[in-house]
Amino acid sequence: MFQPTITNMKNKIVSPLLLISFIVFHSCSSCNKNGQNHEIDNIITAKKNDSATPTITPTRNEKQTTTFQNIPENNYDSLVKKMMNQQKNTTHYHRWIADIVAKDIDGDSSYITKKCLNYLEDVIDYNWAYDGCIDKKTLYKKWAHQYDLKYANFEHLFETSNCGWETRKITQIEYLGELNNGDWFKLTIKGGAGINDYSTTLIRVIKIIRAGNTFYIDNFISLSQP
Repeated sequence: MFQPTITNMKNKIVSPLLLISFIVFHSCSSCNKNGQNHEIDNIITAKKNDSATPTITPTRNEKQTTTFQNIPENNYDSLVKKMMNQQKNTTHYHRWIADIVAKDIDGDSSYITKKCLNYLEDVIDYNWAYDGCIDKKTLYKKWAHQYDLKYANFEHLFETSNCGWETRKITQIEYLGELNNGDWFKLTIKGGAGINDYSTTLIRVIKIIRAGNTFYIDNFISLSQP
């Protein structure tokens, strides 16, 4: 996601020029070449909103927190209390979110950051309990300081069951707020193994970050898993 820009403009004043003749006193002032003087300090600007770029317009008190946050993300219950800007318009994310939920059927991982993908692969392998897969001690040693393993009870990202889902739909996208240069969403997903089967409900929380013109999932939390 892009960073807000702070622009400082200092006053530029041209003092009056006094012209003195032999007897008559004349005075004139030179106008500022840039027009009227401006008193502008700490103006926070943001790019105009478009379909692919979230817009952030923090207040002066939020500036430092929004730009430089680095809060550990391994405790979701604590983390959600620190999220900011919950009223920000994020509807431009919805199509992208719908697309990635649909892509889970194909096993497409191109929308996940490399670190998060490594984490998800380890968690899924551990929960499937394949022969030779990562054990609990190694999983916690490797990831417990970065992700909340309390909510790592998933075997798929956006579906469940061994045979996979034939049907799925997002019934709710809730914006939780902004934290650590990412936007956090809670997704309610319904689906099932049969055609027109919406009997199973999953709750997922994802953190979305922007790199260039592309969005990526950078954290993943399962709040419900049948």
